Amino acid sequence: MFKLLNATLASFAIAVVAAGAATAEPTAAGVTTTATVRFADLDLGQPAGVAVLRYRVEVAAVRVCGGQPDWRSIVQVQAFNECRKPALAQAMNQVDLAVAGRQPVLQAAR
Repeated sequence: MFKLLNATLASFAIAVVAAGAATAEPTAAGVTTTATVRFADLDLGQPAGVAVLRYRVEVAAVRVCGGQPDWRSIVQVQAFNECRKPALAQAMNQVDLAVAGRQPVLQAAR
């Protein structure tokens, strides 16, 4: 579901429905975790600005998915990847829209 945000806000949120993704503590199913990624300080007309925004989105996706998993635990790694991949895909679509300037900034929730 997408909600339009104020286009001048120059930020968007990455949202995932957490189901214990990559965390030691269990999370209630249906809980939505979000992170706001701000980019008003970036020039999205330049490749360097776009690269910084993509990096910020990647960091935010890790954060909303419970942080880096214990790479020795296949269960944690799988849960982390199941959370991170769709969150990144959704957020990168928003990045592409922001860069193209075709639509106002969006907030996504999964």
